[in-house]
Amino acid sequence: MFLNELYHSLNPVAFSLGPLSVRWYGIAYLAGFALAAWVIWRVSRRWELDLTPDDIMSIVIGVAFGVIIGARLFYVVFYGAGYYLEHPLEIFALNQGGMSFHGGLVGAVVGGSIVCRMYHISIPTVCDLGVIGAPWGLFFGRCANFVNGELWGKETSLPWGVMFPTGGNVYRHPSQLYEAVLEGEADALRAALSGLEEFDEVTAEPGDTQGALHVRISTRHADAGLLAAQAAQAAGGRMTAFRPAEPTLEEVFLT
Repeated sequence: MFLNELYHSLNPVAFSLGPLSVRWYGIAYLAGFALAAWVIWRVSRRWELDLTPDDIMSIVIGVAFGVIIGARLFYVVFYGAGYYLEHPLEIFALNQGGMSFHGGLVGAVVGGSIVCRMYHISIPTVCDLGVIGAPWGLFFGRCANFVNGELWGKETSLPWGVMFPTGGNVYRHPSQLYEAVLEGEADALRAALSGLEEFDEVTAEPGDTQGALHVRISTRHADAGLLAAQAAQAAGGRMTAFRPAEPTLEEVFLT
């Protein structure tokens, strides 16, 4: 059980500075947003969009605030079971965990849309860019879930099973790592390949293909993936937004 040994050697707290403890989960959020911003900037250049680095940074900051606020509020309202009515100050105790994927999704859309309207930026186009950058955040987030010992899977006797403290005295599937690969890396590669294509000025509508692209099978969040896809398609209106341009991966990420 090599992954079990790895898991029990990990500490959710990355480092401490006096009374302040920095957790891997927070670092994962920061790394996900930073890498997503970089990918979005590179792809926007490839697509020759009229977006400045300041525009992209403003959008990412708006999305980040939306994700954190939305994820926490959804968790408090739908999963708190009255606990936070008795302990209202703990709503702000983000270091104790408790974030909802669905709330984060809604918050990202709302936060990003507010910034887009403030700066008069096309919301459907930003949706296209967002689903290209988002898988990196999912990847880091799922890795952090593994470190925290949450969102584990069913019992297993396979050699990579992990015994999580909250999962009982049994070995379980490290479903967080499965999702890190399938939701994160696989989606990132697929989205990057989509980013290698150009807008077709004749037939394209921003928001089209990325909506269809992001319907994926997830062990936990298939309904949220479908919701995101339907929202993006509704914003764009059609299913064909890009035409092949036959570039290489290096042209997107290194030029």
